[in-house]
Amino acid sequence: MKISRRDFLKWVLVSSTALAVKKTDIDRLIYAMEAIEATPVLWIQAAGCSGCTVSFLNMINSVPNSTPNLEELLLEKLTLKYHSTLMVEYGNRAIEVMQTISNNNPNQYILVIEGGIPTYEDGAFCIIGEKIINL
Repeated sequence: MKISRRDFLKWVLVSSTALAVKKTDIDRLIYAMEAIEATPVLWIQAAGCSGCTVSFLNMINSVPNSTPNLEELLLEKLTLKYHSTLMVEYGNRAIEVMQTISNNNPNQYILVIEGGIPTYEDGAFCIIGEKIINL
């Protein structure tokens, strides 16, 4: 049986709401979702106002069969792997997600940087996590 990514995610949402989902079930779900081929996106929020994120979330498709709307984009085309505001993971787990994607998929992901990158004091004012990561 072939199921689209969108239908799979809708099914997961309905199922997890109806059932008591255990941590092991969530881990298996994450494994299954990672097997789906879509371009991973690492979205880093630097010194900005989150306006790009808001615009992205407000994206609509007024012309059928033109550009994808937000739902189509996130469920069929892209996999938003890291976004500090929108992702479920936090802390070290969020950093691990970013490192895993960048290390395991060189030149196979999209890096979005929202906002300016401060360079004063060698960039000490825009740090993500506690380790230096080369993307």
